[in-house]
Amino acid sequence: MELVREQGRLVPVLPPQFPFRVSSRPGSGRSLVADREIRPGETMLTDSAILLGPASAVVCIVCCSKRGRLLRCPGCAHVLCTVCEASGSHTEEECRALAKIGNSPGMFNIILPVRVGLLKTRDPEMFEWLLQFMDHNHERNLNPEMRESNERMTSLLSSAVPGLTKEMAWRLVGILFTNCFEFKISNIDARALYPLVSLVNHSCIPNLRHTNLINKLETYSDVKTENDLQNGDQGQSHDGGEIVVMQLEAARTILPDTELTIRYNDYMMVGQ
Repeated sequence: MELVREQGRLVPVLPPQFPFRVSSRPGSGRSLVADREIRPGETMLTDSAILLGPASAVVCIVCCSKRGRLLRCPGCAHVLCTVCEASGSHTEEECRALAKIGNSPGMFNIILPVRVGLLKTRDPEMFEWLLQFMDHNHERNLNPEMRESNERMTSLLSSAVPGLTKEMAWRLVGILFTNCFEFKISNIDARALYPLVSLVNHSCIPNLRHTNLINKLETYSDVKTENDLQNGDQGQSHDGGEIVVMQLEAARTILPDTELTIRYNDYMMVGQ
């Protein structure tokens, strides 16, 4: 997916091989709609997470896994694995924001909202794109318990991220409630926000099924010439880490012009 600006607004441009388009429909907002008939089992999309956050207090806050030896960050006291600590993936900016909040029980829930808030300066274009996502704050805040939870998280977030107003923090918390996915796979216990999957609306009887996957990344060295690459000689591969992706497959036959749907829950309400 590529983001382009049209009439002052970011819009997604999808690769031509995708069998769907982005549409907007009354009552459901933006959605994905089939362009042709899609057969059961057909892979529709593999989408990489924009951001990850831990879904547990006992995993590394960066890679969201229990790999290697775990330690405590001396700045914010959150859990880091030795690999992420050595790589500097936990930035000083993020560490300062989390240190302002403190690491009391349950504070791993604030890490992903903080990362989204920091996108405002790290990646303004992606931040602008995320602000187009639905937040459903009006409906959710009719529940007093949900409203209290939102207010508490909003206060923490706006106090920790420089330049983030309470109004904007409220919007971000709603976007995460509505669009995040929580999963456990291998040794990863995480919450993820996806740029394209998040446009797929919920249905109790969905026509898509989703699977979380871990793709290994490889880096290459000792590549001598461009001809080597063209001939398939990429040199020696090295472990470049992992990336979490979500794969969407058709659960049944989907006719053209049918909205694509999946089933999901508010990520902070899992188990409640």
